[in-house]
Amino acid sequence: MPYVAQNACTFECCQYGPWRATGVSIALASAALGAKPVFTVKPGDQVVARRGIVITSKPGVTRVVQAVSLGYRDGDKTPRLALKPGDALLTLYPMGEAYDRFWHGGEFYDDQIDMPEDSYGKPPFSGVLKVESRPIFVWWVEVSNAQG
Repeated sequence: MPYVAQNACTFECCQYGPWRATGVSIALASAALGAKPVFTVKPGDQVVARRGIVITSKPGVTRVVQAVSLGYRDGDKTPRLALKPGDALLTLYPMGEAYDRFWHGGEFYDDQIDMPEDSYGKPPFSGVLKVESRPIFVWWVEVSNAQG
């Protein structure tokens, strides 16, 4: 730790490119602690989101309660992992629509293992997985305004 994911997004339908602000934000010179403010983004302002990084300082833990197959990589059509009760998945960051990037057995995987408490209907893997803790992460996005 930390785990750094380049050009990652933390919610569904996330895209880099033109963004319109809905609230006030302070743009900093870098993602470094103590970085200086360079401009203020006000509601209605347009910026261009160029790229971003997700930095996970502490993984979350999701525990397997019942045997299950899950975990996809690189466009897989079938899951790669056959997990047994007690196995732990180390979640790194949410990807949206209940998907998480996670680590297991020395590899990274993606799957719908995030089961929010406020989810509607029956979430995938309900009763099969137990979220013990959530990851601690920050998402930094490099933006530019009309002045560059």
